[in-house]
Amino acid sequence: MQEADLGPLFRASSNASLGDFLRDEGIARALKAAGDDWKQQAIQAILHEFAGRIVMFEECSSFCMGLGIAPPGSNAWGALCRSMALSGLLEPIGEGHYRSSSPRNHSHKYRRWRVKDLRNHDLQVN
Repeated sequence: MQEADLGPLFRASSNASLGDFLRDEGIARALKAAGDDWKQQAIQAILHEFAGRIVMFEECSSFCMGLGIAPPGSNAWGALCRSMALSGLLEPIGEGHYRSSSPRNHSHKYRRWRVKDLRNHDLQVN
């Protein structure tokens, strides 16, 4: 008896859970919806302003928003952070309870990142 094809949501690889698959799909959709122009503008602004510094990504997104570099949906910021980390543009430094600039996020656990310093290199991000 042949198994029915239930679609991509049920085709997670044997090495990943369905939750991981759905997370990755959501991240890919968020970046696609934001567009390549937004992604490149945000990455360029972050690398220029924060090169070599240790930051919480919230600082990067706030900086970009101040420049008018805003995605169509707020979930694109998390997707951009993950994309930059996977590309080696952000290096995780530590995780803990750091002070947020937002009063509603005052007790959340945040990761700190070191932004790669590429001032003397050509940048090509996929």
